[in-house]
Amino acid sequence: MDKEIKLKDINMLAFVIQTMIGVRLLTLPRDLVAIASNDAWLSVVVAGLLALIIGYCFYWLGVKHRGLNISQIMEVVLGKFIGKIMQLFIFAYIILSIGLSARTFSDSIQLFLLDKTPRVLVILIIIFTCVYCVFKGLKTISILLDILLPFIIFFLILLLLLASTNMDIDNIHPVLYRGITPVLSGYVEIVHPYLGLGVVGYVMPYFTNPEKTKKWVFTGVFVVTLFYVAIVLMCIMVFGSKEINELVHPTIILSKTIELEAQLFERAESLFITAWIPITFSTMAVYYYASVLNLKAFLGTNRHNLMIYIQIPLIIIIALFPEDIIKAYHYLKINSYLALLLSIVVVILPFISIIRFRKGGVKT
Repeated sequence: MDKEIKLKDINMLAFVIQTMIGVRLLTLPRDLVAIASNDAWLSVVVAGLLALIIGYCFYWLGVKHRGLNISQIMEVVLGKFIGKIMQLFIFAYIILSIGLSARTFSDSIQLFLLDKTPRVLVILIIIFTCVYCVFKGLKTISILLDILLPFIIFFLILLLLLASTNMDIDNIHPVLYRGITPVLSGYVEIVHPYLGLGVVGYVMPYFTNPEKTKKWVFTGVFVVTLFYVAIVLMCIMVFGSKEINELVHPTIILSKTIELEAQLFERAESLFITAWIPITFSTMAVYYYASVLNLKAFLGTNRHNLMIYIQIPLIIIIALFPEDIIKAYHYLKINSYLALLLSIVVVILPFISIIRFRKGGVKT
């Protein structure tokens, strides 16, 4: 469907940033603080450094196996049998991410904006909006991401600047008082959003000069890491690590602490929600597109539209399955272990590819 599409290398920046900042932005500070306490922001720094390695692996594989997406590359490098198994893992990870993101999105919208709107209606709206976007193709998705990116960055920066008036730097002291182990353990909590880098492995075939995308992959990782560090630090400095553990949505509560002398907004959290809605939608849309490509590779079919439609019932079932928002976030955290497995596979995949190439066992 999108074979003739050729994107410019700078388009990679929006793909990377908007798939790495997703629905977990609402709870990430709490999840990290529960493990690493005051040093939660250091877990983000570690994750950012590891993300550079993962991002480079996706880039290297995309350039080395030009014209193939990551699901196809796994089948070429690992062999048909193991490759199909990995495609199943990818499908499970992506479909769970989309379904649970739709659920947490609807619950959060109900909680903060549309308290009388039925949950299922919000779920259906976000899912079918993503379906329409994926149906229109990768070029449309890319244009949409480019339009939304400056808007999202502006509101996140504004949120951080306004919230900084309430911060107390003493709340992050002492640094590393529990050692490095909790900091490293916190990586498991952030690996899920950071694996949004996987989009690189699916969109690389559609770039005119994929070799030139490396700087934009690294820039995207740097920008996202900077935002995550700033948000986690701000939550810790405003609330303190103990108080954060009692908050379901610390990032939204952070925005509620803002007091504007000029009453530009009746509710200051609208600043954050304004940025978070397009973030969640764009992440889900790109994940959905990646899932379609993965499913096409797994089933060996080119029926693009069919792969879009057959996933809809499963996504809706997953979205409606959790009993409440706490359960939904719990399942998202469990999905992080699947993300961890996939990230490990991606890191070792280039080495396997090099070995098999040397033996003459791989052709692309």
